[in-house]
Amino acid sequence: SCGSRASLLGSINTIWNVYVFVLLGIVGWILARTQEFEIIQKILISIVFTIFNTVILFYFYDAYSDIGRVRTELIAHRHASNLIVVKNGISDNLVSFDPIDRFLSVATFIIMFWLFVVIIVWAKKH
Repeated sequence: SCGSRASLLGSINTIWNVYVFVLLGIVGWILARTQEFEIIQKILISIVFTIFNTVILFYFYDAYSDIGRVRTELIAHRHASNLIVVKNGISDNLVSFDPIDRFLSVATFIIMFWLFVVIIVWAKKH
């Protein structure tokens, strides 16, 4: 269970790393441009970035769902075997972890970043 959790957390970190790398690259590229985008460019950038964000959200949802399944299994195993969870241990943290809450927080941030990028793409440059 610990190896599974570490693997899932590693995948979440990888998803964040990819997202932040692409986000910073796009924002830097947009802000470094001196001329305004043409309308077709704005549409294409918005569509591509929306698809990218949708894929990222899917991967986050999948990873947090897997953590939720591991959590459910751990809770069932704990009850079936009458185990005591070590206070502040890995299992204790996993049992108190709410994957849906965490996913909703992540989704909120991604939607805010998406909105920010779309706004700067469509903003007029003077």
